[in-house]
Order: sequence, then structure tokens, then C-alpha cells
Amino acid sequence: MVNEETKTDIWGSECTQYVVSQILVTFPKHIPGNKFDKSFRTEPNRNILEKFFREQDVKLILIPETLKLADSMPSKLPRTKCLALLKTADFLSKSNIYHSVFSIELGCNSPFDQLEILSKSVFAPIIQNPMNQRRFGDVTYRELNESLHSFLSSMTILCGEVKGETVLPLPVIEDYDNGLKKTQNPIPVYESSILTWTKQINNILKRDPDILFQNGLHPTPDNELLFWKAKATSLASVYEQLQSEEICRILYSLDQANSTYCLPFAEICKDVRSALMEASENVALLSTCEDCFGNLINVYSNVSKLKTVFRPILHAIFLLWTNSNYYSKEFRMLNLLKEICNSLIEQSLHHISGEQIFALVDNDEASSALKDLEIVTTICNNFKQAYCDFKDRVSNQCPGNPIKVQNTIVFHRLDCFLDRCRDIIHMLKTHIQFTKLSKVEIGSTKGKFLTESVHRIHDDFEKSCTLIQNAEFDVLNIEEEDFDRCYEKYRKSVKDLERRVASVICISLDDCATIHSKVRLLDSFDVNLLDRMIIKDELESKHADLIKVYCDELRSIKECFLSNKDNPPQNHCKNLPSVANSIAWCRGLAHRIQTPLTKLSHLDKNIVLREDAIEMKRMQSQLLCLLEQYETEKVTEWSYNIESTCDQKLHLNLLQRCNDTKELSTNFDATLVCFLRETKYLLLLGIDVPNTALRIYQSSDKFRGWIGNLDLVSDVYNAVMRKLLPVEKPLLTPFIDKFDDVVKVGIHDLNWCSEGVDEFIASCVQHVENLQTIVNMMKDNVATIKIIVSGWNVPM
Repeated sequence: MVNEETKTDIWGSECTQYVVSQILVTFPKHIPGNKFDKSFRTEPNRNILEKFFREQDVKLILIPETLKLADSMPSKLPRTKCLALLKTADFLSKSNIYHSVFSIELGCNSPFDQLEILSKSVFAPIIQNPMNQRRFGDVTYRELNESLHSFLSSMTILCGEVKGETVLPLPVIEDYDNGLKKTQNPIPVYESSILTWTKQINNILKRDPDILFQNGLHPTPDNELLFWKAKATSLASVYEQLQSEEICRILYSLDQANSTYCLPFAEICKDVRSALMEASENVALLSTCEDCFGNLINVYSNVSKLKTVFRPILHAIFLLWTNSNYYSKEFRMLNLLKEICNSLIEQSLHHISGEQIFALVDNDEASSALKDLEIVTTICNNFKQAYCDFKDRVSNQCPGNPIKVQNTIVFHRLDCFLDRCRDIIHMLKTHIQFTKLSKVEIGSTKGKFLTESVHRIHDDFEKSCTLIQNAEFDVLNIEEEDFDRCYEKYRKSVKDLERRVASVICISLDDCATIHSKVRLLDSFDVNLLDRMIIKDELESKHADLIKVYCDELRSIKECFLSNKDNPPQNHCKNLPSVANSIAWCRGLAHRIQTPLTKLSHLDKNIVLREDAIEMKRMQSQLLCLLEQYETEKVTEWSYNIESTCDQKLHLNLLQRCNDTKELSTNFDATLVCFLRETKYLLLLGIDVPNTALRIYQSSDKFRGWIGNLDLVSDVYNAVMRKLLPVEKPLLTPFIDKFDDVVKVGIHDLNWCSEGVDEFIASCVQHVENLQTIVNMMKDNVATIKIIVSGWNVPM
């Protein structure tokens, strides 16, 4: 069929004029004129209109307020009002446009709002029309009327709930006074509305913060505040509606009709007022705590800051307890405390989650995950302690109204979370301990086989960890009951691995011959791994053998000490002087005595409490006392010798001259050199030396400088005197005599304790340098003369 308007301009067609009229009715702000034509008469709109009028497949056009037409429905309607035109004919023309197109408003009101308007504007007048009542009959009409009012009430309530409001539905009463029939009696309708209102109001009044915990939800303190704000808003809206003219008129009509619904509904109105005052008071009081709750809820970056929030929050709760009529009851305060615990758990999960824990474990950073979990458990325990202090404060300051609720009820969920954290901490510690097995290397004759066994245990442990690592739930989610099942399997697997580790250690200990090799073997395993109950119990059977081997080691050390104490070996410290060497050797023996027992005590503190360990402890104490006494005697003997000889040696002259060769030498006694070396190493060994020795040692740098300069002077002088020929010495006699006069002071007068030593050495250095310079010059001249004279030995 060819449309009869195909040859005419579409903008002036009857169909377009119909569309424009629908637009102007739907959007009153649009006024016909140039501005409207400019927005509407665009090329895209023209194409869409042509398709709508002339194409069979295009059944719909959507017209928004911006007048940008669309020929299909969008995935989401805009918030503003839209006009939808739907055609029932394949093609549109001026002959069928008015009865083949339906117009619908979309977007502005919800479908429920539109249905409510339709019901009140169309269905209600039709059903309540007295003319229709004649055809229905009284019984049918009454049933229809009751169903209508029930439907309209439900629709009004539903529309309010969609908007988040509480709307009291008003009855629809049409008063037809056209002589056909008198208006129906409204009292039953009013009473029906009273019942509906009572039900609505009771639902609001029954609302309690307990509903926040329903359906497995875990509200936080901000949800408590939002609850009271919502309840206060609903009650205020209901109270305002109850004061409206329409409801007052209905209540007056019921009162005039002596309805039995009036007095109960009046009590409900009083309850609304009381509940509104209570909700408003709770909103006002909780709003003062909003900042504290916000600090608890919004700490995501550093969970450690939470401990600074507990005291202000508990102080705010204390003020609620003492000032609020509602929150001064234990069961009502309990909900708020539970919500704080929920916030604490939520913040902890933001800090470290199960996924993050296993990510760190996969990156060999289990210690970091362990540290984060320990921080979380510490923070939670800090809050529990702060709450106990808060309870004590309430008991002291409010003796008439203490908080008697049990802590187990308050912290039920928090304790479950802490228990889960402890399980994960135990698992991480186990992971750290067993992971170190991959690096264990065991020596001795069976070392290769035992090392491979340890590595296989490590591999089996890694497989057992996958029971939890591959789980499809968050291990820190305490609502996940599957964790307990997986964790129990994991624990059983770990216990089996512990028995295998204990078996390998026991076999390795039997393969070690000396106590030191046994101790080194135990050191190769993590000390916390050895402290696990199963391994610890297995190793207890080896305590007697360890004690026996240790006693044999003590006897060997005692024999070594007694046979070598007069002449200690110097193999391990060849550069030490005599006394320091003796003490170092003695301490080496003491270390051999103390180290095994210390390691064994760390292995099990009860090992030294055994009956067979009494003799071991006695032998150890005697031997240590013997070594300590030996060290004391050595230091005392050395100190006595120092007191008697050092002062004498320091008063020796600085220089001495050989009677035969007349050569000079530094007169610093070898005993003093040995004394300074002994003092140095004794101080390094941490031994307190006598004050005299310490004072002398503090001058060692000064002595070293003097000795170096005096050795230089002596060496230069002796070298010069060796170079001079007998015939040359008379030529240098004045210089040699002058130097001898300067040196004579150091040979006869100055000693190592005298004043003016630095000046003496400076003078000696100057004179010996002059003498050396003259001798070198003389030798050079002689060499030059020899060269010249040798040239004269050639024939003329």
C-alpha cells in the first residue's frame, strides 16, 4: 500500500501534526513556534517519522523532552518523562492516525505510580458509579468496592515503599448526588482504612535495631544511626499525615458514628508521638558519636591507628549509657557493642584477607603475613581490654546501673574471629618451620639418606598446604564452616609429618659421635619446630644419651685442662702473648662446656631436671669453677709482676750506647713491649686490668711514636758512622761531637717518664740529619774527584 501522503512534505502532514499535538500535551513547557520547530524539525527526526509512518517494521517511536526521537526502546529509561507512541496499523495516514496510535508516558513516574493514578482516576469512578451499582447488585457491588479499596490501599503503600516512604492510604469515596442513588455509607470504608493504618503504624513501631542482625547480616555502628534516622523519618511522616485535614475528618466521622476503632487508634497515635520522640532523641545522641564511629569504620590504610579510637568510642558509649533512656538498658547497649565488634572485624579483613595471606605465602613472605595477623589479634585484644576498663568505669561511676552483660556474649563473634586468626597464625608458623627443612643438610655416615628424607618431608608438607590454599573460600570468613573441616585434615597431615621429622632426628642423633656434632645437628632444625609436642616427646627418649655424651665431653675437657694448664697450646691463637693465650685457651674450654648445655636447655628445659643430669651439673659447675679460678690466678700473677717491674723499666734511659762499637740503640725494654701487648689483648678479652697497667697502656701510642723516632735517629747515626773511613772521621769530628753532646742527655738523663722527650727527639733528628747531609755530600765529592783523577791516567 502506498501512503497517500508520500508526495507531500512530512512536516505539514496530518500524521506529523498529530505527533506534535501529543508532544505539546505531554510536555507543556514546549510552545509552538520557531524555537520548537528548530528542536523538532531535524533531519534525524524526519527520517524516524518517515519510518514510523511508512515502514511496517517500525512500530514505536520514543520522544524525550529534548525532542530527539528514537525508533527503539533504550536499555534503561531516562529519569525524565518520555512519550512513547505505538502504532497498531502497518502504515499510518490521516485516515487512521487517530485510532491506530496509542500514547504512553514513561520515565517520570514508576509503573506503580501510573497504575495508582489509573486506578483512582478510572477504575474507582467506574466501580463506585451508582448507575453501575444497579447492574452489579448489592452483594457484588460490596465485594467489588471492598476489593477496590484493598487494592488501592496496597498500591498506595507499595508506591510509598518504592520511594522509601510510609504513606497512609486514604479511602476513595465518590459522592454522586444526581438523584440516581444516595452516596454509600463511608464508615465501613473508614474503619477498613483505620485497620490498614494500624497495621502500618505497628510495623513501624515494632522496628528495632535487632532487625539489623537478621538474615546473617553483621551491621556496624553507622547502620545503627541510619536505622534510627530512617525510623525517625518514617514516624515523622506518619505523625504529619495523622495531623492532616483528611485523616482528621475521617477520625471525626468515626467519632460521630461512635465507632469502636476510635479509642484504640487514639492510643496508637500517642504511641507514634512517644516513639517519634524516642527516635529523635536517639538520632540526636548517636549523631554526637558519628565522628567516633567514622574513625572506626574508615581506617583502611593503617589498622594500628584503631587502638587510638577505642577510648573515644567507649567514652561516647559511656555518655550514651548515662544520658540516654533507650541505651541505658543492657540488651539495647549490647547491639551497639556487637556492631563495634563487627566494624573491628571488617577493618581487620581490610588490613589482611585470606587471599592476601596466601599471596604472601606464595611469595615466600609468610613472616609478613604472620606479622599482619599478629597486629590484628593485638588490636582486637586491646579493644577487649579497653572494654573491661570501660565496664569498671561504669561500675564505679554508676553503681546503681552497672553493665552486667557477660563478655562472652558481647565478644562472641569477635572471639570466633580471633580463634580463626590463631588457627591461621599456627598454620603460618608451621609453614615457616617446615619450609626451612628444604635447606637442612645432615652429615655423618647416613647423611645423604637422612637429608633426602627431610627434603621429602618438606615436599609432602607443601602438598598438605594445598588443602587450604586451594580452598574456594576466604579462610578468615568465620561463617565458612568448610574451613574447620579442611583445617582438621591439615592438622592430621602435619602431625604425621612431625612424627617423620622426629624419627629422622633420632636416627641422626644416633649417628653422631660427639656432643658437639649432636648439637650442630639440632641447630640445623628450627628451634620452634623442635618445640612442637610430638617431636619434643620423641626427642625425650634421647635425653639420657645426650647427657651421657655430654658427661664424657666434660671428662675429656677436664683431662685436657689439667694436662695443659701449665703450658697451654697455641695452635688456635699463635699471635697472642702468653697470659692472653692462656686465658683465651681457658675460655675456649669454658665455651665447649657451656654451649652444649645451653643448646640442650633450649631444646627442653626439663632435661636439666632429670636425675641423671645431677652428676652432669655437678661436673660442669666444678669444671667451670676450676677454669674461672685458673683465669683469675693468671690475671693476678700478671698484675703483680706488672706492679713490680713496669715502674723500673720505665725509668730506663731513652738511649744506650754499645761500649765496643759505640753504636746507639733505643733502650725500650722488651718486658714493656710484652706488657703492652698483654694489656691490649686482655682488654679485648674484656678483663679488668690494674690502674697502673691501664695508665701505661693509654700512653702506648706516645711510646710507639718515640720509639719510632729514636730508632730512626739511631739507625741513621749508626749507618753514617759505618760509612766513614778512619781518615774521614777527623774531618767530621766537630759535627760528631756536637751530635754526641745532644744525644748524651738521652743516654744519661732522660727516661720514658721524663718531661721534654719530644723536644729532645726533635733536636736529635735535626742534628743527625745535618750529619747525614754532610757525610753524603762529602762522599759525593770524593766520588766526583775519583772520576776526574781517573781521566788523568791517559798517556799524553
